[in-house]
Amino acid sequence: MYEDIPTYDDVEYEYEDFYEDDNLYWEGEDTYSPLLQTISLSQLTTACIIPTLIDSHSEAFMDSHILYHNGPGGTAFICRLQNDLRDDFVLFVKTTNVKYGPLCAIITVFEVFVVESKEWHIIRGIQMIIVMKVISLGFDLDCGITPRLPSMIEFFGYCLCPGSLIFGPWHSYKQYLSFFTKLQLFGTGTLLLRIIISGIVGIAFLLLSTCFMQWLVHDLENKWFVAYRDALSFRSSHYFISFISELTVLILAVESFQMNVKCFVSQPHKIEFPRSLTDVVIAWNIPMHYWLKTYVFKVIKPLNTFAGIFSTYAASSLLHGLNFQLAAVLLSLGFYTYVEFIFRRKLALVFNACILTRKCRNDCSHHYKQYHPLVILTNLGFLFLTVFHLAYLGVMFDDNSSLQDEGYNMNHTLSKWSNLNFTSHSIVLGMYTIYLLI
Repeated sequence: MYEDIPTYDDVEYEYEDFYEDDNLYWEGEDTYSPLLQTISLSQLTTACIIPTLIDSHSEAFMDSHILYHNGPGGTAFICRLQNDLRDDFVLFVKTTNVKYGPLCAIITVFEVFVVESKEWHIIRGIQMIIVMKVISLGFDLDCGITPRLPSMIEFFGYCLCPGSLIFGPWHSYKQYLSFFTKLQLFGTGTLLLRIIISGIVGIAFLLLSTCFMQWLVHDLENKWFVAYRDALSFRSSHYFISFISELTVLILAVESFQMNVKCFVSQPHKIEFPRSLTDVVIAWNIPMHYWLKTYVFKVIKPLNTFAGIFSTYAASSLLHGLNFQLAAVLLSLGFYTYVEFIFRRKLALVFNACILTRKCRNDCSHHYKQYHPLVILTNLGFLFLTVFHLAYLGVMFDDNSSLQDEGYNMNHTLSKWSNLNFTSHSIVLGMYTIYLLI
């Protein structure tokens, strides 16, 4: 499905949507933590693994099943608005000469400022997917990718598509239409195998996040080991959502006879063993990365590159709901990736070596290629530094259930980083200082 999405190897700077939205916590999980660290594997299976599997089925798959079978009825109910509203919208755009994209963005994002934080926190995942679809459709109408304004039924069919509404991923209106226009009747066995693999891998990451991380790494360990454990637990829950997201899209492909669909939401190996933070940015959520790149960064960049970068992080914060924790992580990560990019670019220029944030092409002009021993050691050092930054930034996404209902606040965020002495921020500031001095 995303085979036509570019890899952006020639992009000088990338951005991040490192977000908490996909992190799942099961009721009573915070009470498990001390217990999980003192029990055997057989007891862990009874106390955590089996209940988690049961809960994941009842909470996730049953919701998707209900939506799939009731989606048409819900769409018909909403379409009682009829096409009068659509015609009024078109008339307003034509008479005021306003673009669809910016208008859709203003209307949809405005809800963040009027809804209660607790209510928003519960529905923000589904709401985010719908908002991304509406905004992308608006900009696609402006640039001609979508030649005409969809009817109300087509519009709500796209927004409420059961294959992507609950778990994602975002897909464009053009990709949505391809499910019904390009039938591929061969390859069912391969697609079913991909569905099974996505489900198994997703459940494995769920169990790693919910059960095994607390069981393997105790709270009494070194604070940095605990920080890495909490961050990896958060990332594993994100991988679970990503693979279940792939699974739902692939199921929709089977229903629509789209046997050649390619859908990759996240790439855990590039996040856990990254060359740079830029790799993490891209691999964290590939469809959302493409959305932010296309509909935010490229739109604002002609005005000013810094404005484009800032707007990208602001848009990501708005999509996930405004709170200090997400803003702090996004802004910090934005500064991190920018400093790493300019720092490694300067080092690559000075030492004429393949140590940029992105892997060099085979025909690059550097004297010291990627397989030179010193180049390998340097890139390996940046790999460990990136893992360190991920542990630092992700430590605040813990299982404090008292804060999850409304989102984590400023005190929680600063206390987590203060406990780690703001080490990661200090390192990045040091890198930036060295960059200025070179």
